[in-house]
Amino acid sequence: MKRLALVLSLIFIPALCWGMPICPDKSDLLEVVCVKVVDGDTAWFEDLDEYIVHKLRFIGIDTPETRHPTQGVQHFGPEASAFTADQLDGKTVWLEYDVEWYDRYARHLCYVWMEDGSLFNLTLIRQGYAVLMTYPPNIKYVDYFAAAQESAREESLGLWAETQAIYQ
Repeated sequence: MKRLALVLSLIFIPALCWGMPICPDKSDLLEVVCVKVVDGDTAWFEDLDEYIVHKLRFIGIDTPETRHPTQGVQHFGPEASAFTADQLDGKTVWLEYDVEWYDRYARHLCYVWMEDGSLFNLTLIRQGYAVLMTYPPNIKYVDYFAAAQESAREESLGLWAETQAIYQ
């Protein structure tokens, strides 16, 4: 009977968690507070250990622009920015780096983990506020992001509700 229970748990427990990465041990991550949201995929965070503020670009995603110097405000950009501000502004989160830590603009490149253990980058895609955008070698969660984007597209969530042709 114990063997049957073990086999069933090996089958069903992963199925319950399908599509959601497991949060790394938070003691291995950088604990920060969001002090300013720039747009849907960029924000400023204060390092609680060093009291240094860092500009951060969320890895693996792209939200429509709201402050780009040549593209102006794109469709669904204000909604993505507002969602990010609502979810992150003033909140403590944990940052996870991948292979490359900075982009060409000297912004930190990170995955953002929330208090509840959810990955905010993934939430943005799953809710239709962002699309998948990867720059290897930072591809740790790309499979999760691709599945979330497909789900958001199929359900016509967020930017997929009216702009399916733009990101296909």
